[in-house]
Amino acid sequence: MVARQLGKVCLVGCEALRIDLSRRTVTLAEHLLAEGELLTLDGNTGAVYSGFAQTISAPPADLMLRLAALRAP
Repeated sequence: MVARQLGKVCLVGCEALRIDLSRRTVTLAEHLLAEGELLTLDGNTGAVYSGFAQTISAPPADLMLRLAALRAP
């Protein structure tokens, strides 16, 4: 919970991740990433994407319905 409170994504229990400190690389399943390469972490699903993942932020429908009900006269 500390990472989320700090606004950081934290994935745990990633058995496919191998870190090579001497080469400054990580291997995730069959993907090799060098230090500085971009990756995207999905803190909700635990998915890891190579590169930049385009995201769309949409509020939950039930929350929008509750908000509309509060705004109704």
